Amino acid sequence: MIGLGAFGQAHLQAYVRAGARIAAVADRDGGLARRTAEEFDVPASFANGVDLLDAVSVDGVSVVTSAASHVELAREATLRGHKVLLEKPIAMTATQVALLPAAARSRILPGHVLRFEPLHQRLRTEITSGRIGAVLGVAAGRSRTRDHQRLYADVHPARMTGIHDIDLIAWLTGSPIRRVVASAEGEPPSLVQAHLFSASGIGSSIRTSWLLPDDAGAEDELEVYGQEGVARLRVDSTGAVLYGQSRERPWASAPPADAPGLDAEIVHFLRWLRDDVEPLVSFAEAAHAVAVADAIVASGAAGGAPVDVLEVPS
Repeated sequence: MIGLGAFGQAHLQAYVRAGARIAAVADRDGGLARRTAEEFDVPASFANGVDLLDAVSVDGVSVVTSAASHVELAREATLRGHKVLLEKPIAMTATQVALLPAAARSRILPGHVLRFEPLHQRLRTEITSGRIGAVLGVAAGRSRTRDHQRLYADVHPARMTGIHDIDLIAWLTGSPIRRVVASAEGEPPSLVQAHLFSASGIGSSIRTSWLLPDDAGAEDELEVYGQEGVARLRVDSTGAVLYGQSRERPWASAPPADAPGLDAEIVHFLRWLRDDVEPLVSFAEAAHAVAVADAIVASGAAGGAPVDVLEVPS
């Protein structure tokens, strides 16, 4: 484990629940790394992730550090032959993505956790089964608290929280995004809105904000419009509900849970290490999401001018 902030701790706990053996932990706060190692009975701790990679024999590595260090640590781990669960965003920009050689990319599982969430998977199943007909568009909203402006001051919201919806839209529609038109309010931005146009002609939208009061809960909304109906997924502090045409009779619901998607993601990663199963999220898909985020940032900075999504070299 490299990175022991709040989400790194969540990764660690998910590994414990999955029965994995943690060989070592690392965090730039060496004291935190030592305390965490003692708490979870981990044999070794380091204040530097590369030192961990050089000193300890491992089967796989979770990289859950600040976004700016993702590429460097993933490259170092893959150069040493390790497979990596790399938290999103896999890179800050598409230019950074290009720094990872092809051999490294094949050893990285991008941590797009919503693909592992049970209700998001159920939503995709309903869509691919044709229950709402051919998809015409998607609208996604993701609201977070104002403390995100402080916690992630060095990361544009499109890259941090908005990238979830960028990935979901491409996943649910089955079509890559080719052009965006976006607005960004605040300096640095705390409200980002974007229209996304896919290769198949589908138009979708995302809204991501970091404006809720600090004591509020996160709120996510996702609507998928089909020729024969609409599917709606809402997630907040009360749980998650997936609706079809009627809010009185949901297709599925789930109570508030700590991390069902993260648990499933960790189990999938462990299976990938052991059995080399097909990754649920490909590196190319995650790289595409980074390129779309780049275009959103550029369009917002240009006052809403249309920006084409650049292909990430394979």
